[in-house]
Amino acid sequence: MRNTFILMLFCWLTIGCSSEHETYSVQAPSNIDASFIIVPQPQASPLKSTSDLAPAADRVKLRLQKASLEKEFLWHAQLVQQLYVPRFNGLKSRVIMFRLRGDQLYMLEATQGHAITNDLPQTLILASFPVTSQDDASVEFDFNRGMSEIYVADEWRASDFDGAAYQAAADFMSANVKHSYIHSAEMNPQNELVIIQRAVVEMVPMGLTNINTPIETRHYITPYVENKDFKPVRTVDFDRMGFFEVAPQLAPGSATDVFASHFDPSKEKTITYAISDNTPADFKQAVREGILYWNRAFGYEKIKVVDAPPGVTAPDSQYNIVQWVDWDGAGSAYADAQADPRTGEIRHAQVFMTSAFAFSGRNRARMIQRELNSTKTPAASLSLAGLAHSTLCDRDDSEHLHNMLTEIIATDVPDSRILDISRDYIREVVAHEVGHTLGLRHNFAGNLSANFDVSNLDTIYTEYIKSNKLPEDIVFTSSVMEYQFFASSVMSGLQITNPVGQPFSYDKAAIDVLYGGAELDPATTPLFCTDSHSGRFIGCTVWDQGPSPLADAVYNERKAIDGLPQGLIEKIILSRTPPANLPKVEIPNIILYPDVVAKTLLSKRGMALDLLTENARDLKTQRSFGKIDAVNKDLVAEKTMAATTAEVTRLGGLNTILALPSSSLAANWIDSFNTLIESPFYREGIGYNGESYKLTDAEVLAAKELANLYFNKVQDYMALADLESLTAVKGKIVDTPLSDSFAEILANRMLEYLLSESGEVLRERVLLDENKSAILSLPVFKYDSQVRLAAAKLLVSRDTVAPDWGLAAHDMVKSTYQEKIKSLLMGNNIATIRADKNPREISRWLTDTKAILAALAARD
Repeated sequence: MRNTFILMLFCWLTIGCSSEHETYSVQAPSNIDASFIIVPQPQASPLKSTSDLAPAADRVKLRLQKASLEKEFLWHAQLVQQLYVPRFNGLKSRVIMFRLRGDQLYMLEATQGHAITNDLPQTLILASFPVTSQDDASVEFDFNRGMSEIYVADEWRASDFDGAAYQAAADFMSANVKHSYIHSAEMNPQNELVIIQRAVVEMVPMGLTNINTPIETRHYITPYVENKDFKPVRTVDFDRMGFFEVAPQLAPGSATDVFASHFDPSKEKTITYAISDNTPADFKQAVREGILYWNRAFGYEKIKVVDAPPGVTAPDSQYNIVQWVDWDGAGSAYADAQADPRTGEIRHAQVFMTSAFAFSGRNRARMIQRELNSTKTPAASLSLAGLAHSTLCDRDDSEHLHNMLTEIIATDVPDSRILDISRDYIREVVAHEVGHTLGLRHNFAGNLSANFDVSNLDTIYTEYIKSNKLPEDIVFTSSVMEYQFFASSVMSGLQITNPVGQPFSYDKAAIDVLYGGAELDPATTPLFCTDSHSGRFIGCTVWDQGPSPLADAVYNERKAIDGLPQGLIEKIILSRTPPANLPKVEIPNIILYPDVVAKTLLSKRGMALDLLTENARDLKTQRSFGKIDAVNKDLVAEKTMAATTAEVTRLGGLNTILALPSSSLAANWIDSFNTLIESPFYREGIGYNGESYKLTDAEVLAAKELANLYFNKVQDYMALADLESLTAVKGKIVDTPLSDSFAEILANRMLEYLLSESGEVLRERVLLDENKSAILSLPVFKYDSQVRLAAAKLLVSRDTVAPDWGLAAHDMVKSTYQEKIKSLLMGNNIATIRADKNPREISRWLTDTKAILAALAARD
């Protein structure tokens, strides 16, 4: 077995073996033009208008000076996908060299970082270029034909996801190039040879037919010179702080080095960002302020901002570009960078920022809503040859942006104020993405450092909307690397404008560690969790706010319930003013999903139930321990339950968090809807097709009729949704006073759903047995048989630590129900009453009751 493993490892590492024992770490000439020569080729057509069409032959040929063979160059590559809009993705950087053998020029990857030992020769062939001519001094080669495969490994890595082991298979995975040509080649002021190759590559999704995808690959080749003053930084504790990394490297003896990616931290080395020339004037200053926010975290002017020259777009190795993209249908942004693969030093970076964040008034906001509805944003990166590219820095705000634009449109603030709010949003999003380019990962625990109660958020937000003011010293987050809800996001964006304001506390700590060499202090560093932790801890969730996850869940449930009428109105406006030339839908024909909506309204309740189980993992409590193992796990569980109990008590108890849905929801929704549909904000305006609309009296009447049907149906489904939410427990329920309280809630819910009456009565003669009958008055119960049967099972077959958990509560319900049925049947045993011998309605009543009694008896 051991020999097999060694053989497999050797096969991965040794793509080809050479008989020589060459030394590859040889410095190339310092100037790139001392190594490469660009040879222009004559073109068949002089028409400049055909410049973007594939020529019969490449426009240039390349020559390599033979004196630069076997010398090290740094090769960066950017894959720019061409569909929708060009979107960049940094590919793994490599230290390469060139070797001439016969009529082929080989591009090799230097073995440093790929070798366990230097005692054995290794040759890592990446590509083979046909030689078209050569002389004593140089060799001309066909770069395009040699690049028939594109290596698709990502530049940025995350060892918390991928592991810290050397990743041979991933690092050398490639996609087949079906058609390609060299568009251009030039030497840039950064001492790089820049080659732009346009191609069609094969995507091969697992089990599917090949998909041809047009791309552009930008190759940047420069003499490799390691920055001797740059000190690589290892990520040591992803539980406390996290950074992007470069690919793991093998070190002598099979150890692995994983280095965080970041710019040169030297104070004299300024990081300059360039704002793309197409950025609208209304938002350019907000972009600038979002970038410069990070100077507060550095504590000095580490970052400068310039305007990118006209025509310069990302990616461009001469600039760290924040690229504005006119794409209203993509409420998303992402970041990207390329680094020295040996040290993690970032050489250049870029940000992709779409125009969906720029809503300068109501009409513009409605236009963005229209595009968000009509466009499904593709993933920021394709999956080439089955390799999924990283989305660890892709931020998709589409859903939250759409919902908050709906609220903003309904306000009475002027367009000038809406423009200011949009600038705040852009400022925060840009700061977030620039943070990625500096090397920082997401921190989804940022909101846990907030110093306000989420129940006060509406008041704070309303004052901000109206007056552009915030309470002094209010904290929404410890980091812009959080995914904040729109309200917290825009208010954080306003805080960034304060020229003397402090940086968010986690951002300062992360910069101090990554760039300042500070030691991470768990006692003072704000809480941290990132993508690999998301969903594993209570408190590590995207799109949350405030310091209490439970309070946020209660708040969001209320907001969702209150916003239902507004959501229906938007669907109606969409049906009458559809985007993208779609047909109009008559209001009565709008397709709605009341069952799904009911479940969604109560979907946040599962968090409270998860905290009642032995699997409960609260981020605040977990991070308060230096380590968690078999020795202290019981203490951790005890502390977790104590914290949960205290917070549940503060919020009014489980009865408040898991409250029975109000029976007046439908009436309240209908009243609110009828008021809103008559208001000038909704009766007329700009529709999703970009045109003015005005609802007729007949349409308003049809809308009210639809609302009446819809909201009553949602109310009907709320009971089932409530029951489902009460059973959505992940893990065994532990035996604590809080779980006993939960059992009492379940018992009361059972009584509500089993015994509540509608007010109607079935008064019929009932055949009790073969020889006896009686006139009985049997109530028609409020809830249907599906709800009542589900309720009967609430305390049956629950996964619990204590087998007798909830038994007393269950027996009380069973006894109460049995006594009620016995009383209704005048003391007769229901088991002896034949349903098939009685009238249809009585038969159904008896059948349903027997099923419920059987369900209750299942715990006997």
